[in-house]
Amino acid sequence: MKRMRLLTLAAVALLAAPPLGAQELHYWGQVTGAEKRGWIERQGQHVDVGEGDEIPGVGIVQEVRDEVLVVRRTLTDDEKQRLRVQGLEVVDVKVSIVPNLWRRVGR
Repeated sequence: MKRMRLLTLAAVALLAAPPLGAQELHYWGQVTGAEKRGWIERQGQHVDVGEGDEIPGVGIVQEVRDEVLVVRRTLTDDEKQRLRVQGLEVVDVKVSIVPNLWRRVGR
């Protein structure tokens, strides 16, 4: 039973954060009593963020819900060129949906 729980937690840790380049970001849900603010963990620090706040190297918080944090980032010309060279779809804006890690572990 303990082994299954550890495997589940390991899988959640791998799936919880979307690919955000070199930045690792975890979302821990909304701030208690603050509808439009949420807790993130980044580089070992916990910070509360709200809609419109910039997370350096990640993007601007577009939406805060208990289930997810939505972050929007405009791609640079260099990033767009790298996508073209790789034969991938070129977009102007990347939207990352970061799921609430607590909900993924069943809390």
